[in-house]
Amino acid sequence: MNIGRPLHVICLVIVAGCLHTPQRQPPYILGVPMAEAAPGTVYIRHALKSADDGNTYTIRWSSQTNWPGLTPEWPVARFHIDLAVDGSNYTRRIAYGVQTDKARLAGEFVWSPPLDYSLLSECARIRAAGLDGQPFPVDVGYPPARPIGGYITSAPFVLAGIDCVAPAAGGVVYHNAPMTVTWRQAGAGVSISIYWITPETVSTWSSQILATYTNAVCGTNTFTCNAAMPEAVAARLVLVSNADPLIIGYSQTFIVEP
Repeated sequence: MNIGRPLHVICLVIVAGCLHTPQRQPPYILGVPMAEAAPGTVYIRHALKSADDGNTYTIRWSSQTNWPGLTPEWPVARFHIDLAVDGSNYTRRIAYGVQTDKARLAGEFVWSPPLDYSLLSECARIRAAGLDGQPFPVDVGYPPARPIGGYITSAPFVLAGIDCVAPAAGGVVYHNAPMTVTWRQAGAGVSISIYWITPETVSTWSSQILATYTNAVCGTNTFTCNAAMPEAVAARLVLVSNADPLIIGYSQTFIVEP
């Protein structure tokens, strides 16, 4: 009696292992905006991009299924792409009525983000929405692999940049006196170097460092340093991320007095 029981258990395991049910993979995929040089990061301002070629990223989407008898297709012929800088509230529409061929399994849209520092984020997402702003219909021949009524969304990505807001335009700072620098940043890391330029020294700013701040956070930062700059009627600050030198921010033009 005791000998037969283990054999019975082994037989059940073998039979159970032979039963194969296809996994219900998510049928629709919306990728994050990507550039070949920096996947997963979108630069509000790109230090190496010229005005001619712009600052562009590709958003790709695709359909898939391993369910027997089903042929993948994108569920609509036209749709909008919305952006959430906080990862959940899609308050900005970045593409209207994007056209795609339903018979194809994939498509793409090229996006050039505006020079808008209100978009700075380390948890941005995009979503695909119907022309009425609602999620796509779920009754498109697929198993229910996403919540009914849910949008197709991307993974989080970074909208990187530095926005220097102080010194303000037309402000006055004094040579070798304390100067307050305020900026907003995302994706720039904890270490920011601060340089100065004048119209005569634009090409040599990399040798004109004022200070390095090493406690920066995503969001607003304030730092007081010595304004060791010569007298000038037009000066600007250049803030550079030491983690990613492509992330550069410029202050407005201010005055340095003796």
